[in-house]
Amino acid sequence: DYFKQGLKFYKLDRLSEALEYFEKAIITYPEYKEANFYLGQTYSELNNYNLSLKYYLLSLTIDPAFKEAQNGVCSLITPSFH
Repeated sequence: DYFKQGLKFYKLDRLSEALEYFEKAIITYPEYKEANFYLGQTYSELNNYNLSLKYYLLSLTIDPAFKEAQNGVCSLITPSFH
């Protein structure tokens, strides 16, 4: 399925290909919280924080208790102290 393909590319750090498959997954099934979440993750890795936030929030719209998406939002709005 599209999500599994996207995850495979994500794990291989082939982010543009991962985006393509995650987007296909949510076109097929818009309520796919994990696909929306991984779109957020991938956009975050690409330093596109606006789109990252958009997809994290979409995941939370689907499932407000989705911890990974909550953590994703927090990582974007909390300053890093490295």
